[in-house]
Amino acid sequence: MDNMIKRTISLPEEIYIKLKSKKRKNETFPELIQRLLNEEEMKEKNHKIMDLAGAFGENSDEWEKIEKELYKDRLKPSNREKRIFDNI
Repeated sequence: MDNMIKRTISLPEEIYIKLKSKKRKNETFPELIQRLLNEEEMKEKNHKIMDLAGAFGENSDEWEKIEKELYKDRLKPSNREKRIFDNI
């Protein structure tokens, strides 16, 4: 970690013990805190995606249109395939 500054923070002993129990071998406390913050950010991102679950409803005409377009697009040859077959 670059640009380290020294700060002293006070933690209740129970919090310190919990943090220490999550610390991996050879992991520093700053690395531990960064890892936990990164994990929390990922949970938040995943949670936002999960908020969309069921947004279209079970019998949504809009979702059916989107599915048809996706499948139609998948059936189209890719640009790479076009180049390969055009050179044969």
